[in-house]
Amino acid sequence: MQAHRYVLRHYDEIEHFRQNIVHCREFVAIERRKRRRHVHLDSNAFNKLINEKFHDWFRNKVMTMDGTSVSNDIVSLGIGPNKKWEELTIMEEYKIIELNYYGAFKVVMFKCDWFDVHHNMGVKQDEYGFTLLNFSRLIHTGEKVDDDPYVFSSQVEQVFYVQDPKNTNWHAVVKVKSRDSFDVVNDEMFVKMILFIFKSLFLAESMTQRSRSLQGLRIMSNDSQSTGEVQQEEVHQTRSSFEHESQTNQVNQEDITNMIDGRRFRKRGKTTMAAIWNMDENERIFLEVNEFGVPCSKEAAILGSFLGTIATNGIYAPLNITRWDKEEFKPFHAQILKLLEKKFAYPSETEKFILKSVNKKWRDYKSDLKAKYYDPLKTKEQISEDVPKDVLPPQWTALVNEWFTEKNQKMSSINTANAKKQKNAHTTGRKSYARLMKEMEKTNGKAPDRLEFFEATHKRKDGTYVDDNIRDLMEKARALIAERSERSGTDLAQLHEQIFQELMGPEHNGRVRGMGLGPTPSSYFGVTTQNVGSRWEFTISGNQLKEIEELKGKLQTVNNDYAQLKEVGDNASEGDQRSPNNHSSHSSHEPSQDNY
Repeated sequence: MQAHRYVLRHYDEIEHFRQNIVHCREFVAIERRKRRRHVHLDSNAFNKLINEKFHDWFRNKVMTMDGTSVSNDIVSLGIGPNKKWEELTIMEEYKIIELNYYGAFKVVMFKCDWFDVHHNMGVKQDEYGFTLLNFSRLIHTGEKVDDDPYVFSSQVEQVFYVQDPKNTNWHAVVKVKSRDSFDVVNDEMFVKMILFIFKSLFLAESMTQRSRSLQGLRIMSNDSQSTGEVQQEEVHQTRSSFEHESQTNQVNQEDITNMIDGRRFRKRGKTTMAAIWNMDENERIFLEVNEFGVPCSKEAAILGSFLGTIATNGIYAPLNITRWDKEEFKPFHAQILKLLEKKFAYPSETEKFILKSVNKKWRDYKSDLKAKYYDPLKTKEQISEDVPKDVLPPQWTALVNEWFTEKNQKMSSINTANAKKQKNAHTTGRKSYARLMKEMEKTNGKAPDRLEFFEATHKRKDGTYVDDNIRDLMEKARALIAERSERSGTDLAQLHEQIFQELMGPEHNGRVRGMGLGPTPSSYFGVTTQNVGSRWEFTISGNQLKEIEELKGKLQTVNNDYAQLKEVGDNASEGDQRSPNNHSSHSSHEPSQDNY
């Protein structure tokens, strides 16, 4: 929060918001009432108040404004950064963090040690003109709410401290101007050497990423549209967090601890997918899709978990809009797709699946919130005051108001009654139908028809059916298959489809029973169905061949540069042997007279 607060104070585009809070009488009046002893706020107290409260005031202010009147950057600043920032710590004495404002932009910040330079006990000058700081007089350590330990990376410069041997609390500040650590004998040779090194490193990295066996996620470079695996180090680093975060549902779980048999157990918190939010901007995760454009590989699980974080994020899926298909939700649809294009590579046909998936997760999230917070014995005002920590207060108020409308309560009763009538519970868990169908196709050598897939998804691991209704249904299906296959020349897959439709009844509007999200009646039963997955893989394969040719050309260029470099180096060596006195007799590594 301290780092985010510093960003808000120095972001130029919200200067008018900072001016508004100064003149906001309502805000000042509320804070004065909270400080009953201090009726008058002096300038120092008022500035401290603004520093502590501006981020909350700004957040509420932005979330109550019309979405079309503010930019996406301002909205992202209002909601704040992803709570799991990325630590870029390289050495123990440096702490560098990267704040990710949910894909809108990133800010790199340094946590610094601040010394008290306003009093003689914190700073002094010695007789030689050196500035000394008292290391025991640190301020803005981050322990207090109003501390400011963070600054932008562009605001820092490196200095060194030399401890006073007599008084160990005091350290002299030494600024060192960067100097060359070697003499360049031949400018042409130096330039070619640097050029060769950079080209070689680039080529080696490109070839390594695309030649190793595929052990991690399939990564697509934004520069070349080709796929390859991430390097082994990145695989181990990212896969563990991906798999860990993908093992549970996207419900809004609390960070709590339980005592069991005298031992404390910490429950897992809400899924954040920080590794995806903080991905390199030059890379995307490649999604393999089936003939309907639905992701069907292991990367699909990562996509599903990431879409869950979007569905529970008020920036991308606000709770104060009652329905997903309303016109005011259309700009958010575009915003979601724009974000996904930066993180994943997929064909355009997959966009419909993505929006369907976020819609379902968004509705499930609202249902979870109601199940947890709605109490018919409480008033609307009482529930509105209990704002969940991950929900924007204005959106929460609007959602609670919706719960208490007559239309919503009537719809809720209908949905509850319909849910009790539902049958045929499946056993696939979190694995999508598309992924399971792809696995069955690889195992059996052919894609399962709907009847085969229905049976597979409604059996337990021990081979038993989930309930008697499914068992009776499949017994009828087998009897019909045995009866009709003897007197009909119909293909077995077609026969299965006919029997499945007879037993299950008419399809629901806009959906295909037993196929999950994605397939529609027109795409599944249509005569001119086109295989999106094959076309997508063909496009990527063509790009890979193109990049191979480009890499071959780069390799040839590097070889040519190496030959030229070797020739220049040989000529330089011959010149050195003929004229040994051309070099300086002093090593440039030795300190000069003006170094301290």
